[in-house]
Amino acid sequence: MNGKIRGLLLGLPLLALVAAVSAPLVFGTAIWVGVVIFFATAPIAVGLIALMDTFKGDEEARHVVPARHEPRHEGRS
Repeated sequence: MNGKIRGLLLGLPLLALVAAVSAPLVFGTAIWVGVVIFFATAPIAVGLIALMDTFKGDEEARHVVPARHEPRHEGRS
C-alpha cells in the first residue's frame, strides 16, 4: 500500500486521541467526546489498512512468474 495513505489512515485515530486530551482545554467539552471519536476511528483505520493490504497481496500474486523448469540431464555428470 502507498505509504502516504497508510500514514493518513494511522494519523486519524492519533489525531482523535490528541483531540480527546485537548478538547476539555480548548472547547470545554467532556474528554469522553474525543475518546469516543478515537475508539470509533481506530478500528476503521486499521480495517481499511488490512483491506488495502489484502488487495495489494492479490495484485502482487498476479505478477509472480513461475520458476523455469530446468530439464534434468540424468546419466551425465
